[in-house]
Amino acid sequence: MSLTQRLATPFFFSYATTLEHAGRSIQTTGAPPSDWSPATDKITAQLAQDLLPVMRDSFIAWVPLNTINFYFTPPQFRVVFLSAAQACWLVYLSLVQHKR
Repeated sequence: MSLTQRLATPFFFSYATTLEHAGRSIQTTGAPPSDWSPATDKITAQLAQDLLPVMRDSFIAWVPLNTINFYFTPPQFRVVFLSAAQACWLVYLSLVQHKR
C-alpha cells in the first residue's frame, strides 16, 4: 500500500466532516461556523472508530486490484480499470462516512 493511500483515508474523513460542519452552519445561520470544536470532536471520534477497519479494507481491496491491473489488464486499459476501482472505493468511503 502506498503512502498516498495511507494518507488519503484520514484526509477524506477529515475533509468531508469539516465541509459538512461548515455547510450546515452556512445553511442555518448564513455564515461559516465560529466554533469548530464540534467538527474536530467528530473527526477525532470517527478516526478512532473507523480508521483501522477502513485501512484493513484498503489492504484487502487495493492489493488484489493492483495485482490484477498490472498482471492481467492491457496497458491501454489500466487507467480505466483503476479509475473504476477508485470510484467504487470512494462510494465505500462515503458509505462509511455517513453511516448512522
